[in-house]
Amino acid sequence: MFLRDVGKMSPDEHVLYNYWLVMLALLEIGIPWDAIQDFTTDEIALVLAVNLARKEKSEEAEMRQTQFASMRR
Repeated sequence: MFLRDVGKMSPDEHVLYNYWLVMLALLEIGIPWDAIQDFTTDEIALVLAVNLARKEKSEEAEMRQTQFASMRR
């Protein structure tokens, strides 16, 4: 696995790796590549933060539903 050798990466490789992690995360959200290329760093941070908040809220709602369903049994 790639992460085993993370400690052996150069600073440039870390930057490149993190860049592509962010790009892939934005693409997975559904943002077109052309739009991503025009984003500022602040816009990228905002989009990722809002997406994370939405995921957390969704997971909390699912957890509440699961707990409620198990209490009704």
